Amino acid sequence: MGAFGAHIGVPMNVILICKGCGKPVTGTLRHYDEADASVEFGKVNGRLVPFKGTFAKGDIIPNSSTEGGFIPKGVAFKASVSVQHFLHLQTDELPHQYWLNLDDIKDHILRNQNWEKGYGCCGVIPGHNKPNRKCICGVDIGYEFSECYYEKVFVPSADTTRWTHA
Repeated sequence: MGAFGAHIGVPMNVILICKGCGKPVTGTLRHYDEADASVEFGKVNGRLVPFKGTFAKGDIIPNSSTEGGFIPKGVAFKASVSVQHFLHLQTDELPHQYWLNLDDIKDHILRNQNWEKGYGCCGVIPGHNKPNRKCICGVDIGYEFSECYYEKVFVPSADTTRWTHA
């Protein structure tokens, strides 16, 4: 995925693109880089909250009260840890972690053959470290985490997607 020099408080607009066909995977998003913040998270009463750290006005902080996922809609959040580490999952970690709200994924991004290889009762946690979402062109483009007992998030694949300025 492309490297952007955005800083907290000075985000830029970006769009995620499928490398296979060039179609947008998302609409316009604001890019934020967690590396610019000093934040640690923990669960309090079942909700993810900032434990400690320094925050500037306009910081994007993952929060389980956010509709459609714990990343606010309209944000491309470049995380400093893998979503698997953050959610305390016992799976292989995915590289190149950007976290997106599920509501920001376009309608032509479909479930692929790996969807059923994941686990969960009313959503999915990807299994076998393989993408479970694909573009309409057939290219596997990312990982949906949507199981009810975990935070909801989409992690795009660095191999099959790219970022571009909006």
